[in-house]
Parts: sequence; structure tokens; C-alpha cells
Amino acid sequence: MNLTALVRLIGINENTLRAWERRYEAVLPSRDEKGRRNYSDHDVEKIKLLWSLVKEGHSIGLIARLSIPKLKALLTKSLSPHSSIAEKGSAEAEKYLESIIASLEKFNLESLHHSLQRARFELNIKEIVIHLIKPLMEKVGMMSELGKLSIAQEHLLSSLLRDYLGNIHQSLSPYDFSARKNSKSVFLTTREGDVHEFTILLAAILSNVYQFQTYYLGPNMPVHDLARSCHMFKPDFIVLGFTRLPKEKEAISPQDFLSILDEAVPRKITFCCGGASDSALSMISKDRRVVKLGGLSDLDKFFASQSNL
Repeated sequence: MNLTALVRLIGINENTLRAWERRYEAVLPSRDEKGRRNYSDHDVEKIKLLWSLVKEGHSIGLIARLSIPKLKALLTKSLSPHSSIAEKGSAEAEKYLESIIASLEKFNLESLHHSLQRARFELNIKEIVIHLIKPLMEKVGMMSELGKLSIAQEHLLSSLLRDYLGNIHQSLSPYDFSARKNSKSVFLTTREGDVHEFTILLAAILSNVYQFQTYYLGPNMPVHDLARSCHMFKPDFIVLGFTRLPKEKEAISPQDFLSILDEAVPRKITFCCGGASDSALSMISKDRRVVKLGGLSDLDKFFASQSNL
């Protein structure tokens, strides 16, 4: 089987598969006379197992060289994603968080980048999202407000995290949605005027972990454009992040955004709202399902409840 066919069959990103081969020798495909990869049935079976285990939260660095029987046994014993990792804590993530903060304080970007890359391959995705990146952003924001970190340091970290999270999101995004195990689809965005993208991007990564059809629309989405997209793609869930903004910087209030969206989109779409006040949520019709999110852990639990993995 060639690389293109394998990617379409399994749903893995091509760059991810190449990295597994290069860094971990997960499989060693043969090559044809033009240097193109050919995967044996053994290779295909192993990659399927590895991809399933990574989706369950296992680190590829720890399982890449296991035999197929051991991978099958591990998959059988593997914890279901319906058990939220947010409830377990992560000492490893805390170790990386402290290392990243220490590097940032010293303006040591090489060390910071190294810590992020090691975390990528030693922690599972949900640990990275819930126990590392989200707490990291919160701590850096607080240190910046207290004058313990400069605005320049905060912006440097933001720049690195934007690329880092974008790469993770891309690595979990298949070329073909038919490869997804979950047929339900998810839109993720913030209201117009809200340009805070990291939390909603983290939410998109979680959606990908559960193999939903994930449409990450980015931040700053006009409500009428979002409504038109809903009629075109017919998502099952819309995940909306609402950052508290000064009145003078609001393009539209959470109340108005939700009221307009509620009237414009089909009733079957569930609204999952993070950061929205009770007064804003009260603008949504009683016959629409609404999930109030206190944080990414709540979203993780909701996705787990809706997943058929």
C-alpha cells in the first residue's frame, strides 16, 4: 500500500506518520524504484494500532517499537476516553510547566522550545491541553499582570504556542472526514471582536482527540457568517468561547450574539458555551440544548459523553 492510500485509510496525518518513522522507527516501509514508500500488511496493522493507542492518550515515544501482539494487548487494556484525564492530574505536565516558565524568565527560547517538544512526545494530547498549556497560559498571564514577566516575554511565548498548537491540531486532522470514527461534527469559534484564540484552539484539539468532524473556524467570527456556515455544514455542536471584554471593545455582546445565533440556526444544534454568563445563556431558547462549560475539563467530559470510540 502506498503512503497516500494508507493516510486515507487510517486518517493519520502524513507528516505525523513520517515523524513516527523518522524519530521512532515505528515501521520501516520498503521503497520502490522511485523511492516511494510501500507499506506491507504488517505495517498497516501496526500503524492502525499505534494510531488507536495515541488517540487513547498513549505517548508514541513509549509504544512505537512494541510488537503487534503487545500493542493489541495494550489496546484491550487501555482506559476508555470516557474516563476524563482531567480528573487524574499530571505530575509530568507540572514538571514541564515549571521548566517552561524558568526558561521564559531567562529569555532562553531554545530551552523553552526543547521543553515543549519533549512534552509533545512524552505526554498524551489531553495532558498537554488540560494540564500543561492551559495552566501555562493562565500562570504567564498572572505573572505578566504582576510585573514578574514583561509583555515581550508573554508575546514570545504566545508566538511559540501558536505554532506549537497549530502543529498538534494539524497532526490530528485527517485529510478525509470519512476516516473519523465519530460522525458527529463540531464547530469551534469565538464571537466577533473576541480575538483570543488559544482556548478555542485547545478545544478544537480535544475535539480531534475524540475524532469528531472538527471545524475550527478560528476566533472573531461574525454571527451571521457563523449562522450561514451552520446551515451549510449542519454541525451537531457549536463550541463558543466568550472572553470578558471591556464594553468599548465589544463588537457584539454575548447576549446579542447568542440571541441572534439561536434564532438563525436549527434547533438540533447544541450550544456549548465557555465563559458566558448566566444572563447571556438566558437569551437562548428553552427548547435548545445548552452546555455551560466551566473550563476545558468540562468540555472533555462532554465530548467523552458524546463519543462512540
